[in-house]
Amino acid sequence: DIAVGGGDHITSLAILLGIPAYNHQGFFALTKDNFNKLFGSDKTTAEDLLAQLDSELNAHPDLLR
Repeated sequence: DIAVGGGDHITSLAILLGIPAYNHQGFFALTKDNFNKLFGSDKTTAEDLLAQLDSELNAHPDLLR
């Protein structure tokens, strides 16, 4: 879902992270555009992904409002 910029799983993640529905498209674009950064290697763990995602969201706080 992240690689294609949308879908049920990334929508669920956005909801769990508290991203307002009106910012979902921006969140999808952010994750799609930063796919290689979020999934740095084939050994990326869930913890790695969440830490990198947190970093990206901190750089784009407008998505959380």
